[in-house]
Amino acid sequence: SPWAKSTIIQQSFVQIATGTNTALISNTNQLYMIGLNSNGQLGDGTTISRSYATQIGTSSWSTVSSSNGSHTLGLTTDGKLYAWGLNVYSQLGLSDTINRSSPVQVGSSSWTNVYAGINYSMALRTDNTVWGWGETTKGNLGYNTPLIWNTISASTGIHNDYTLWTWGDNSLGQLGISSTQYRSSPVQVGTVSWTTVYSTTSNSYAIKSDGTLWSWGYNAYGGLGDNTIASKSSPVQTIAGGNNWKQVSAGVQGFTGAIKTDGTLWMWGDNNYGELGVNSTSPKSYPVQTSAGGNTWKQVSTSGGANYYTMAVKTDGTLWGWGRNLGGMLGINTTNGRSSPVQVGAATNWSLISLGWYNVAAIKTDGTLWSWGNNAYGQLGIGNTTHYSSPKQVGALTTWASSTAGQSHTLAIKTDGTLWSWGYNGAGNLGLGNTIDRKSTRLNSSHEWISRMPS
Repeated sequence: SPWAKSTIIQQSFVQIATGTNTALISNTNQLYMIGLNSNGQLGDGTTISRSYATQIGTSSWSTVSSSNGSHTLGLTTDGKLYAWGLNVYSQLGLSDTINRSSPVQVGSSSWTNVYAGINYSMALRTDNTVWGWGETTKGNLGYNTPLIWNTISASTGIHNDYTLWTWGDNSLGQLGISSTQYRSSPVQVGTVSWTTVYSTTSNSYAIKSDGTLWSWGYNAYGGLGDNTIASKSSPVQTIAGGNNWKQVSAGVQGFTGAIKTDGTLWMWGDNNYGELGVNSTSPKSYPVQTSAGGNTWKQVSTSGGANYYTMAVKTDGTLWGWGRNLGGMLGINTTNGRSSPVQVGAATNWSLISLGWYNVAAIKTDGTLWSWGNNAYGQLGIGNTTHYSSPKQVGALTTWASSTAGQSHTLAIKTDGTLWSWGYNGAGNLGLGNTIDRKSTRLNSSHEWISRMPS
């Protein structure tokens, strides 16, 4: 039975990290790895890929970061930093370029956070200084960073005085520093106080403490919202202005959605498939309120991949979709696209939604799990490979807590913390100990996965 639980091992997990592989830390601080291992990035002493969870050593782990560039960083509970995997750019921080297939300690300092980028690494030390090593071609390491940071991510940091700093690749002006020259050290973006920043590989969006929305970088489709299609190397304010922006989400090819504190939803940028929801397919280089209007929008999500669709939830629990509809991912019982928001069914209890490439997974407030769209690999989890253009319930359980739709597979977590997976499994994506696609929800074949979600 696809619903049968494994009785071999039970583990409770507190962290999941994905890159070229998947890393999980249990509530007993054990580290498990799954996936590709051509450069030893699993850390199990081999270069054999694993389609099932493999425990890494016996250390007590607190944090792990898995790179898309085939190396892994991990912190133990006593603050020690370990690295393993590909090392051609010295991204392991071990003063050589030798790959490692088992964790090796990096220096002797005490650390609090790590980030494994493609061919480079960054870490936050207990004295709140940021350190970087590895490939330096684009200055992504941000050398000389003696600042006290609130948060760090790839080439972006917010200082504890709410100043915004960027570094690294700047060929499209995505650093916001009035030039296109890359920076190998953090450079401040303006002199004002920032509260939120959302960055893609080609542009950035940030909200100031006064509630105004600013953007910079790539702009060929008007995604910056400044009424032009010229890229910008310094922050420009959205034409719609105002000082009450609260959430922003950027999709592919420069289309953007944002919600104001008054509950209104605004879209701008590329619009070939009506993904802006403004009752046309003409691009907009400035924010335009969605044609469905209203001031009860709660959350907006723009799609990844080359799929050009948007979905959003209102405060009354209704779900709406618009844009491209190949495979029926809008959930409106047709595969015809829409250029205006259309309600998905009549339900008023939608809670969480995740947009995959061509399929959607969503959870209602009653704990039921629903999916729709393309189903070529069984990624809808309903026991077949039939495509559906309207929501279909996944099983009959009412104990689902969250879900994530990927390119061709799906993951979901129940309220008991168990993690389930289904769909494409050609690279062991599902963590079931094999590479067989699954059409129904299924537990890992070697462990009973439990992932504790933030409260």
